[in-house]
Amino acid sequence: MKITTFRVHEWVLAVAKILFGLILIIAGKPVIHWLVQLAGAFLVGWGIFQIIRYYRKEEDRSQYTLLFGAGIVMGILGLLILVRPGIVINFFPAVIGLVLFISGLNHILFYGPLFTDGRAYIFGTILAVLELIAGFLIFFHPGRLADFLIVLSGACLLFAGINGLLSYIMNKKR
Repeated sequence: MKITTFRVHEWVLAVAKILFGLILIIAGKPVIHWLVQLAGAFLVGWGIFQIIRYYRKEEDRSQYTLLFGAGIVMGILGLLILVRPGIVINFFPAVIGLVLFISGLNHILFYGPLFTDGRAYIFGTILAVLELIAGFLIFFHPGRLADFLIVLSGACLLFAGINGLLSYIMNKKR
């Protein structure tokens, strides 16, 4: 691969990052819903392909039973994602909220007895309570964190694209 070809690809990638970053910042939720539905359609297609592949085998099908089961599971999972893409979008922030809640509870159980002993662990106790509250709020409102993460991803892509474009322009002047 020539250096000039690499630089053209770098420029194209930078512009693509800028465009996708702007799209995520402006209309992130519908785009993510569409991408998740596209992934669901892919899973349905893959499941159907595995089931067809199982039935096309003339010889011993026992070797392909796992593929048949995986095809059914992926097809059902894909249909669920197609019908309810919000489940997938909100799942990961809800898990983050649950982990924060459990961590905050663990820290409160650790710092609580230390705080009542008269030692100066008030800062750790306050942080543990804040962690517990943040985990609770995120777990019961994962959509807000998902929206924030979508916009943050768009901003990071926009920054990376601008950085790549500026690097391309600066290297071209040399």
